[in-house]
Amino acid sequence: MERNESTGIGTAAAVLGALGLMALVLTPVLLPAVLAAPPLGIAAVVCGAVARSRAQRSLATTTGPANVGIGLGITAFTVPVLFLAFAAWVLHEAYDTDGDSDNGHKPSEYVAPERTPVSWSAAPKPGQQHPGRIVYQDGVEITVHSPQAVTPGPEGKQAYRVLISISSPGDHRRPLDGPVLHFYDRTGGALNPTPDCPDKIPAGQRMDCLNTVYAPQGTPWLELSIIPSFNGYDPANLRLPIGT
Repeated sequence: MERNESTGIGTAAAVLGALGLMALVLTPVLLPAVLAAPPLGIAAVVCGAVARSRAQRSLATTTGPANVGIGLGITAFTVPVLFLAFAAWVLHEAYDTDGDSDNGHKPSEYVAPERTPVSWSAAPKPGQQHPGRIVYQDGVEITVHSPQAVTPGPEGKQAYRVLISISSPGDHRRPLDGPVLHFYDRTGGALNPTPDCPDKIPAGQRMDCLNTVYAPQGTPWLELSIIPSFNGYDPANLRLPIGT
């Protein structure tokens, strides 16, 4: 009777392993079936191990079904685990987490142009003349120069040119896409710049983006919202003074 019971455990292992494998096959059609595969695989391995143990003590006549059950059970368990690990890696690469909760895409250092109020640091001392500088945690750097008035524009508007330089670190795995920038007047109205910006910024290079902006004459400042690349970077919002 014990021999038959031991043989039955080996058969159960093979059946459970086959069910686990069937769950994997059904996954493309019925996605929740993948959740049943690991438990069935574990059960098949456990039953197969028990059956083999009894066979070694001469309590079963064959280990064939037990071996089949163990093999199928291991497959039913490892395939979903490997698939989930691969999916997690793909998501990791897609969002470029680099093991950091903020992805390295938040500004870590900011030096403002003269009289520019910002949230990341105080404005420089009066009399300093230098461009704005934004450094992200992954090494991307933005330099924003003060607007320069050029020829008057149409309908009582003044044309300003704003030079923006973006540097990509040499250790970046792919070029930066962008930049993305928006200009606003003091009332929050959107201004439509005429940008001359590169589509890609290769790793280890510095590229210039020259923008021509038309704003109402007498405007004391321009509001700028800039993202160095649309691949998950946080925007830097700053006010560029153009009047006294």
